[in-house]
Amino acid sequence: MKIERGYAEYSDKAIKREAVKQEKPTAAQTEKTVDVQLSETAQAIQKSANQIASRSERVAELKRAIKEGTYQVSAETIADKMLQQDEKQVD
Repeated sequence: MKIERGYAEYSDKAIKREAVKQEKPTAAQTEKTVDVQLSETAQAIQKSANQIASRSERVAELKRAIKEGTYQVSAETIADKMLQQDEKQVD
């Protein structure tokens, strides 16, 4: 029985395969960047969500002030806002 190929040929191929594997970057080594552009509708939803969060914080502050008895109402400010609202309705 004659063996055509020797052990050295197989070991050389194995070494080459290992070298190729080491040259390829793994998934952890490659950095992927993604550029995302939101539609106007998505931007509006995102903005309203931020406004809701800030509004919730303001409501919590007002509730706390009312509960502690530190909430002060300015009659002048209320009257001014009422007049401004009335002027807007007339125009």
